[in-house]
Amino acid sequence: MQIKSGVEQAICILVMLATQHHGDAVTSDTISDRLDVSPSFLKKIMRMLVVQKLITSTSGKNGGFQLAKAADDIRLLDVFEAIEGTKPFLKTTDLVHQIFSDQRAVAIGETIMTQAFTNAEQRYREELGHYSLGALLRETFQVEDLQQFDWNAYRRA
Repeated sequence: MQIKSGVEQAICILVMLATQHHGDAVTSDTISDRLDVSPSFLKKIMRMLVVQKLITSTSGKNGGFQLAKAADDIRLLDVFEAIEGTKPFLKTTDLVHQIFSDQRAVAIGETIMTQAFTNAEQRYREELGHYSLGALLRETFQVEDLQQFDWNAYRRA
């Protein structure tokens, strides 16, 4: 399984918003410039985050994007599901039924294999659910309170 690059970009966006000075809105131009992604691609990622209620969007002169909830309430699972969706990892096509004539054995084997993937997926999602954005940022920077930046004032060097 390969995770889309949008997950990494979504995490970076959330990190910027979580560390934005006074929780002010960060403009899409600032985010696009900072992440070096096209504005059109960024809009797709931002839309997914808005739909999942991880961020909010405000239009106008002082508009932009902000976290919709505290960084401690945003789990890596939330980000993963916002970008990747919630559909099961495994989708069978019943191909194995074409190989063997013993359909009873095929059904048993398919059930066992499907359950193995389902169990692995469940553990994967549970693990992502253990990590909050806030805790990861505090651990990364080894601080109790996150440092704040005015991302709108910074330009990529």
